[in-house]
Order: sequence, then structure tokens, then C-alpha cells
Amino acid sequence: MKLKNLFNSKNLLSRYLLIMFLVLHSGLFAQTGSITVKGIITGDDGMPIPGAAVLVSKEGKPVGAVSDFDGNYAVEAAIGDQLVFSYVGMASKTVTVTSTQLNVTLSEELSQLNEVVVIGYGSVKKKELTGAVVSVKSEDLEKIVTSDLASALQGQAAGVNVVTSSTPGGRF
Repeated sequence: MKLKNLFNSKNLLSRYLLIMFLVLHSGLFAQTGSITVKGIITGDDGMPIPGAAVLVSKEGKPVGAVSDFDGNYAVEAAIGDQLVFSYVGMASKTVTVTSTQLNVTLSEELSQLNEVVVIGYGSVKKKELTGAVVSVKSEDLEKIVTSDLASALQGQAAGVNVVTSSTPGGRF
């Protein structure tokens, strides 16, 4: 009877408190379903793998993480989600989340190593590394006082040696 009178009463404060109680009370018992999955990513030799990618295969936004220097990772996922672990030169591995602790060992895949070339400022696939193009402007060559064009070109492009010879690849 009193509850019925509460809804019929003209007291706005009591209505407001009842609504706030119901809203806050339902928020206390809400569950997101996600947990923090932690673990270590190691290689076949037992050494940790720094910089390995961990992706959660979910619909919508992709969620992922990268392992630290000691191979440790932490990612938000739900029980039953699929985690995909990958690293250059290692075979990718897909594991189903069953608990909050999940250690993974990746095995080497030597066929992938032949496809990657590591250069001084990054890495590219071998098929993309076919050559390089460098252009030297004529205004730059005009500033150099020399008797021949080969001497003017020397030192204008990084990693290029200018050799004067009558045959390609010949000695000077």
C-alpha cells in the first residue's frame, strides 16, 4: 500500500530517489563478459618473443595488443573468443580463450623468412624491393666545378659509386 502511495504522491524527491536507486542498482549487477587475458609468448627455444602481435577475432572493431620486451601481453577478451598470435618468421597460432592466463609457444616458419628483407630503417617484402630511383637536379650539378660529368655525379646519391669504364661492370 505504501509503495502504491509513493507512485501516486506528488513528492518529486521520492520519485527521483526511487528512479536513481533502480538505475544504480541494475548497474551494480551488469556484467561485460570480458576478462583480461595475460600470458607470455615464447619461441620453440623457450626465449620470449618481444613485439609479437595478439589479435582478438571479434565482429566489429578489431582488438589487439603487442608483447613487451619480456614476451608478456595483456588483452581484453571473453571466454570462447579466438586469439591469433603472429610474428615475422613464426607460424601464426590461433588459441581459444579458456582462462585469464594463456601462455603460447610459436614455432619457426622458415619459408616466410625468405620473403622479408631487413634494411637500415625498416623492413619490406622481397618482391617489393626491386630497385631504387634517385634523381639529381641539373642545378645541383651546375654548382660543382669539375671537368667531367662522372666527377660531378659522385657523392650526389647515397650508396652510388660512379665508375668510368668502357664496359658495364668493368674496372677503371
